[in-house]
Amino acid sequence: MVSATKKISWFCCVVLLLVMFSALAHAQSNDASAEVLMQASRAYKEGRYVEAADYYEQISSSGTGSGRLFYNLGNAYMRAGKLGSALLNYRRAELRMPRNDNLRSNIQYTLAQTRDSIECRGYAETLRDICFWYTRMSAVETIWTTIVLNGVFWLLLFVRFFYRREGLTIVLIVAFFVTAVFGATAAVKQYSIAYTPGGVVIMPQISVRSGTGLNDTVLFNLHEGAEFIWEEERDSCVQISLCDGKKGWVQAASIAKVE
Repeated sequence: MVSATKKISWFCCVVLLLVMFSALAHAQSNDASAEVLMQASRAYKEGRYVEAADYYEQISSSGTGSGRLFYNLGNAYMRAGKLGSALLNYRRAELRMPRNDNLRSNIQYTLAQTRDSIECRGYAETLRDICFWYTRMSAVETIWTTIVLNGVFWLLLFVRFFYRREGLTIVLIVAFFVTAVFGATAAVKQYSIAYTPGGVVIMPQISVRSGTGLNDTVLFNLHEGAEFIWEEERDSCVQISLCDGKKGWVQAASIAKVE
């Protein structure tokens, strides 16, 4: 019979080999992405914007999308005259690096070029005004900030058991309030991303209908770059809603989700 020590040794060898193969595959993938990225940068500098966008899309489709990648992709689409795709990728970049001033300027510039002016104020806009960090922090940052604040709160609570001072009690109350506010903000942000994601029209014009069929009544039209809330998917169609209350169904191929 094989001893327990030999079994453990064989197991460790197998795990080590798997780790090595995984690291090698990851390194090869990174090398390929780096090469495509160089080609994309070269195409962009030479004014071949459609080609540059195609290269950036290749990297994005591999699952290595970062804020900087989507920002560059948005720039390539903007230069290529594809307003909807540009705004879509700017919004994707915004989810990952919300404090980039150049990105925010590009978003405002792109919105100014769109035909449909849909400006509404709801609870989300009010929340952004009160909790200024809502738009200045990514979802991951709000979660980690909440975790850290929660840890600080429990640490202060532990210290409070041994040092019962009035000043410490006030600090504890403030820490609880700040943690609760950040926790609520993180929850709202996560909910909006997961259950009410945004979307962008990427075709020159689309018809929003009362149902999923092409014979259903056209309720209104939207143009490239229009933004909406992604509601429900059915039969290659998506139900969308605007912040002014309008709602309807569109072909999924004519729009894209911000994610």
